[in-house]
Amino acid sequence: MHNQLNLFSNLLQDKFKEVLKDKSCTLHFHTQNMGTFCYLIDNSILTLSNNLLFYKYQFEADKVTEPYEPFLYIIREAASKLKINIDKLLDKAKVYPSHRVLFEAYLQNETPQRLDEIVFDELQYEYTQMRKSICNLIKIISKDTPIVIAIADLQHADFDTLELIKSISNNVVKSKAMFIYCYNKNYFFQDSARYDIWSSFTSLAEERFSIMELAQDFYDYEDNWYSPYFDLTVDELIRISSLNFSFLNFNKAIKYASMARNLILNNSVNEETHFAMIQILADSHFYLGEIDNALTYYRILSEIAHRANNFEMLSEAYRKTALAYLRNYDVNTATKLSSQCLKYAALTKDEFQLLRAYHLLYCISDKTTHPMDRDRYFLLLNLLEKYNLKNTYVHCLKNASLYSDYYANVSDLHALCDKAIEISLENQNEFALFVNYHKKGVIYSFNEDYENALVYFLKSKDLRLKLGYPLHLIRIYNGIGYLYMLTEKYKDAQRYYQKAISQLHKIHDFNEVSATLSNYAFLHLISRNYKECVKIIINYRYIYLITFS
Repeated sequence: MHNQLNLFSNLLQDKFKEVLKDKSCTLHFHTQNMGTFCYLIDNSILTLSNNLLFYKYQFEADKVTEPYEPFLYIIREAASKLKINIDKLLDKAKVYPSHRVLFEAYLQNETPQRLDEIVFDELQYEYTQMRKSICNLIKIISKDTPIVIAIADLQHADFDTLELIKSISNNVVKSKAMFIYCYNKNYFFQDSARYDIWSSFTSLAEERFSIMELAQDFYDYEDNWYSPYFDLTVDELIRISSLNFSFLNFNKAIKYASMARNLILNNSVNEETHFAMIQILADSHFYLGEIDNALTYYRILSEIAHRANNFEMLSEAYRKTALAYLRNYDVNTATKLSSQCLKYAALTKDEFQLLRAYHLLYCISDKTTHPMDRDRYFLLLNLLEKYNLKNTYVHCLKNASLYSDYYANVSDLHALCDKAIEISLENQNEFALFVNYHKKGVIYSFNEDYENALVYFLKSKDLRLKLGYPLHLIRIYNGIGYLYMLTEKYKDAQRYYQKAISQLHKIHDFNEVSATLSNYAFLHLISRNYKECVKIIINYRYIYLITFS
């Protein structure tokens, strides 16, 4: 063991010298005896430097944890220890503006509350920005004071934490940070999904870093790193579940809210607590795209709200249920529920609740492509500005052309798009930005200004390529192809339609597959390539039969 300790210490010392030169270091170790790793770390860390921040953490199977544990906790503790001003820290880290309120509250030991709700289509972008913000915070904290983070039993980490670790490896490169991970790479999970996630992680680690094996000599190291267990109350479980939900860790939010629900079976709680718990379950399933599960919990939410005779609860329950039906393309049911939502929102005499109800009406109009009532539309925009809900506001400006009858001329529509683009840039929201570039191009194309339309379509395309979302790439490729087809530039149209087709195998959206193949078939029809047109239609019919049989 003494020889292994010397080798381990020497390795850490060599790597730490590089860390001091702003070259972050990541080390991966494998062992089946985690006590050995804990002993080596505890007896090596003091040989590095007196001027560093050191944090150690050991995962445990099925332990209740905060989101991205232990990284968020470490950021909070380090900021407190170094007496870093939270506002300045968030500014320097360029934390994603829509998430700033979450980090601000968490780092000050307060409960995060996000009023500007997630736009469903932006969810993947939100995940990326959340991980990017955490990476930037670690970089800023370690800029002046080196930080060493050692984590044992990593195999018990949740999926979102493993994804964060991958992001850290890619993004926290130039920093004074050292990450030391230890785990049993051969750990077997009975759950096939967990097993696949873990196998993918270890394969990537082996490929990028190589996993060093620690000697398997048994060493009974009593000073383990486990944190003490506490009896978790319903309120505490709901708090941790809500925290995970706020930081987009929906699976853990469901797990802990379900644990709270099981405790409630034998204990009475007030309706507000019960409502909060079921809402976390429903909303988490909604954002995971598990709409049937979400609807089950939204129905329970309505029952609780009716028992409590609470107008705000009732308005929220009907609003959320309507949005879930809308995700399932059941516009009729969503429209009926929106009437109930609006009725109870009015009874609350709460302006903000009315805003939520009007936004639901906007979402329905967006899906049906029928504009909502004029007065309600303008009141919604005014309320969104008043409450500074920038992301939702931009979302409501993206279909300006749908509301063209409410504006005096085309320049007003362009002004709306320009405002949406300006806010998107300010909000660092590249997803909303590429959407609004596209929408501005559409307004130009309606007025047959195809030259300017193409300029904005190409801007949108470049951002989509940068972000790499196949579905959204297909949409802009189709848009550019259609624009070229309108201007009779058939070779250019074909080139972009083929780009769209090349991405189809990456998506599971039949509507987009259908639109792409229909566009391509129509291009061959008008260019008199009838055989190819018929061939595409036959293939389209074949895909339809497979999809809906």
